[in-house]
Parts: sequence; structure tokens; C-alpha cells
Amino acid sequence: MKKILLFITFLFLSTFIFSQGTWLQKASLPANGRQVAFAFSIDNSGYVGCGQTGSGTYANDFWEFNGEGVWTQRANYAGGVRYSPSAFAIDSLGYVCLGYTGQLKSDVWSYSPLTNTWTQKNSFPGAARYGAFSFTIGKKGYVGMGTLGYAPYLSDFWEYNPLTDTWTQKQSFSTTGRIGVCSFSTTNKAYAGLGSDGSGGSYYNDFYEYNPITNTWTSKPSFIGSARCYAVSFSILNSGYIGSGQTSGTSCIYDFWQYNTITQAWSSISSGSVTNRGSGIGFSIKNKGYFGMGGTQTGGYLNDLWEYTPADFSVKENNEKDLAKVTIDNINKSINIIMNTNIKEASIKIFNINGQIIKNAQINNSLHKININQLSKG
Repeated sequence: MKKILLFITFLFLSTFIFSQGTWLQKASLPANGRQVAFAFSIDNSGYVGCGQTGSGTYANDFWEFNGEGVWTQRANYAGGVRYSPSAFAIDSLGYVCLGYTGQLKSDVWSYSPLTNTWTQKNSFPGAARYGAFSFTIGKKGYVGMGTLGYAPYLSDFWEYNPLTDTWTQKQSFSTTGRIGVCSFSTTNKAYAGLGSDGSGGSYYNDFYEYNPITNTWTSKPSFIGSARCYAVSFSILNSGYIGSGQTSGTSCIYDFWQYNTITQAWSSISSGSVTNRGSGIGFSIKNKGYFGMGGTQTGGYLNDLWEYTPADFSVKENNEKDLAKVTIDNINKSINIIMNTNIKEASIKIFNINGQIIKNAQINNSLHKININQLSKG
């Protein structure tokens, strides 16, 4: 029984062993740079369209990026030019909705890569808006919040069922309306947070998990980077990645953070040589993430694209033997780690229940000992 209690305590500390991934610049979008475009991925391709390409200039062009790095122009978005629409993908179809064209829009369109055609669906039943967040869980799409173009911003949250072409209102994660909320989803849950409420320039770093079965949002450790809106996100396996964004007025930043949905821990990851920006796009293809485009704080519009490949890491109990053997020495109050010889360099971080880092160490040899005698419970 004593060994079981020690093992549970070790997991509760959310110890996370990882090494940095890599960024690689890919071919730029062969069109005008843009911000607040939409993006989604289906199978081995990512799709990007619309957005703002200049002062007061909006686009409706639509592009496919394959995993080999090639861009191909596809049928223009059938809803017309669009500023800050929302998008998600379900099975073999992409869905684009809402946005601003000079007037607020509530239309919904699906795209089929197989036929390269757009089909109009039933309109979104809530208020027409732009700047709403969106994601997919299983066979359903979700859209929430956004703005009418002025404060107060919207706080409602909706589920789309493609089988019946219907929308159902769900529980919002916040009673405070927001624009530029960041979101991503994993196999059966989704995560959202950050954004701005437009009230005196208030920016947020809170973070929540959505369970579609219970229709509930649960508070998770807050995002540990700067509070911001219009950040970019994508997900790979059990982790979500969030970076860049707008922190105040026209001030843009660039950094990237990983959230592990199993350990519920945040970690800073390498940001490569990407420049500051806000309102970019992100999507995933297989086990790689893609980030790019967006607007600069000097009014520029970017068309670059970057590929992120995460390093091998282990966060699951049943896979930890592939990376390291971990034992607890209760007499000498230490955690002993014997690393896999294939791992040349890594780091270990121990978090408390509030998501704060309380121990940080580099590992560059096969045997590493961490003194935990000074750590308090929890």
C-alpha cells in the first residue's frame, strides 16, 4: 500500500519529461498576406481562406496546403469576401460560418475536397457576428462568443450537428463576452480560453475544458504566458499548442506554449525564428502543427507558414518505460530517473496543483536524481 501511495503522489505532482521540438519554414501562401483568415484540416491537407489582406480589403480566395509543402488554389469561398469567419472540419467536410463583409453574417457553408464545391447549410441561429472561436469534437462542430463590432461582446456557445443540419445552444465557459478566444480539441474534449472582453482593453489568460457529454466547462490551470487575444492554436495527440497574439491595442507578440491534457501542465516550447504577429492561422496534419500568416503591429500582412514537429516525449503511465525508468527513494527523499540511452538531452519539470513550476532540471546523462525533501505536499 505504501508503494501505491507514493506512485499516486508522484503522478499528482504532474512531472513532465520532454525535449524541444523543431520549427521548419514551409512555402508561403502564393497570395496576399492576411490576418483573421479561417483554417481547418482534413486528412493530409490544410485549408486556408478569406481574411483581411489590406486596410478595409477582404478576400474570398481559398487554398489547399498538402503535407508535402505544395499550395493549390481551390474554389473561392462561396459566401463571398469575409473578415474573421469561423471554421471547423467534420469527417471529410469543412465548415465555414459567420464573419463580416461590411455587414455581419450568419450564413454557414460546407466544403467538399472531393468535388471542390461549396454547399450552403442552415444559417447560424444566434446573432450574426465575427471573431468567434470554433472547434470539432467527434461528429459535432462548436462555435462560440465573438462580437457585433462593439462592446459588450457575446458569450453564447453553440453545437452544430451535420447529420440534421441543426444548431443547439450549449453552456458558455464564461458569462463575460469575448473576442479572439483561443481553442483546440483532442479526441473527446475541447479547451478554450484567453481573449478580450473589449472593456477597457481587458485581456485574459484563464483556460477551460469542455466535456460534450455533460455539457460542462471545467476550469484548468491558467495559461502561463501573457494574457492575450487572437492567439493561434493547434493540437497534436494529447497536447494543444498556443502562441502569438495581441496583448494590448496593436501590440503583438510571438511565443509558443504546450498544454498537456493528461498532466494538465503548461510548458514553453522553442519559438524558432518566427516574427511577432496577431490573428494568424493554425492547423494540424497528422503529428505536425502549422502556424502562419497574421498581421503585424505596424500594419503589415504576412503570408508565411511554419511547420512544428514535436520531439518524442512520454506522458502516459503505460509508455513511460519507453523514455525513462522512474523510482522514488522514500528514505533519501529523491526521485531517481534512468533515461533511455536514445534520449540525449531533456528536461524535467514538477508542477504544483495550481500549474506553477516548483522544480526545473536539465537531464543530460542516463542517471539523474532529484531531491524532493524540500517540496511540500501538493
